[in-house]
Order: sequence, then C-alpha cells, then structure tokens
Amino acid sequence: MKKMIALMFLLATPSFAEQGYVDDAKIDEIIISSDGSYGGCLLHLTKKTEDALPNCGRSWVSLSCSGDFTSKADARFLLQNAQLAMALDKTVQVRIDDSKKHNGYCFADVIRLY
Repeated sequence: MKKMIALMFLLATPSFAEQGYVDDAKIDEIIISSDGSYGGCLLHLTKKTEDALPNCGRSWVSLSCSGDFTSKADARFLLQNAQLAMALDKTVQVRIDDSKKHNGYCFADVIRLY
C-alpha cells in the first residue's frame, strides 16, 4: 500500500518550468525569419543548452523577436547584443526558460556579454 501511495504522489506531482544559465558560450550563428517561425530569430550557442536545462536539448535559443514572450523592442535589444557579441567574438551568459518555447526552442531572456 505504501508503494502505491508513493507512486500516486509521484505521478500527481506537477512539473515546474525552470530557468537556467548557459555560461561561457559564444554565439556562432544567428537566424532571422520574416514569417515569425522560431519566434522570428534564433541564436546558436557553442555550448549545449541541455547542460543548463534538460528540456532545452539543443544549442539553439529563441529571442522571441515575434513579440510572443517579450516586447518586440526588448527582443530587438537582445538581438543587437547577440550580434555585438558575435561580431566581437565575446563570451556570453544566456538565461533560458523551458516553459516558453518556439517550435521546440527555449526562450532566452537575458544575454550577458563578458
């Protein structure tokens, strides 16, 4: 009976969204789409996002340039910082959120340049 109660508790426990950080990465590719797919813009990081959050199992992150998860103005600032980091070959820290995804790619809401 105890095993059954424990199993029922585990199955009934909700899973919570998490935020995680990808540290010491570089941005080596940027994709911008005009049709809004993938949130309108994607960054490819040189570090695996799954190391920060298992549900973000790719090295791509969306900045939600479409305005779904942040304002378009804030997304533009994130994109500009990403372009600056890529152009200057700077290391970045990126915060990702696995509760907000575009086509399976986790949303990044912070980019810190080093």
